Amino acid sequence: SLQFMIDEITQCEGLAKKIATHRYGGRIVQKLLAKCEPSQVHDLAETLLQDMVAISCHAFGNYAIQHLLQFGTPQQQYRCVRTIEMHIQTIASNPFGVGVVATALEHTTLDDAVWIARAVLQDPELLPRVAQMRHGAGIVTKILTVLTGKEQERAHHILVAGRAQLQGSRYGRKSLAAFEA
Repeated sequence: SLQFMIDEITQCEGLAKKIATHRYGGRIVQKLLAKCEPSQVHDLAETLLQDMVAISCHAFGNYAIQHLLQFGTPQQQYRCVRTIEMHIQTIASNPFGVGVVATALEHTTLDDAVWIARAVLQDPELLPRVAQMRHGAGIVTKILTVLTGKEQERAHHILVAGRAQLQGSRYGRKSLAAFEA
């Protein structure tokens, strides 16, 4: 019954991204991804995946990518995770993109969550930066949960080294509380 909307959105080049990043259009894309069969929204999902980094960092578009992570096919979720992993610096440093990282850590397999956590640890400044953002406490907790051994110790060390920086922000203090709990 919603196929006419999907067809309309996907028929014009660039329209899917434009709608996904619109204040109200983004909600339509989210509902389509959540309610329609994967085969129905395949072309829409593919269009979103092609420009995933930019959409992930958009104030409204990030929710469409979060819905793709929640309701997409395993292959689409895999592609989302690999894109996040390859562009972790850009996505996780963005106040909207960090929500996409949090959703990815929550809705993917343990192996994929470990790959994302390892990507965050590649830059020692990234974890404290993420910890100071809105979804930071959840991301820090998940990273510390999925990593083991030396990787987990490295994450702890990075957070301890950035303690003063974290104490200076509202969300940083929340992340510290989650880390120290």
